[in-house]
Amino acid sequence: MEPIITTIGALGPHLPADLWQIVANPPKFDGLFKALFDWLKNIIAVAGGFFLLIDMAKHIFSSPRDLRSAGIDLAVFVILLVVANQSSSIVAWAMGLTG
Repeated sequence: MEPIITTIGALGPHLPADLWQIVANPPKFDGLFKALFDWLKNIIAVAGGFFLLIDMAKHIFSSPRDLRSAGIDLAVFVILLVVANQSSSIVAWAMGLTG
């Protein structure tokens, strides 16, 4: 059984130029985890913002006495956003502990 690289090398002249470039120089995934984490953080921030708007409207329109709950929800959301913005330093700290 031949290795896959030898098989791909034998097919070299028949492969499209773009595919041959990918085979010859495979992409590096060094920043993949960071990019995925940033993407997930942005998705959570947007979804949390929509939830916060809906929740604030519910608290404000239901009763003036419910404003305390709205303030607590807003404070929790702000704290979570601050922690999310520090995610790169938290990940670097965690990588320092494991490596």
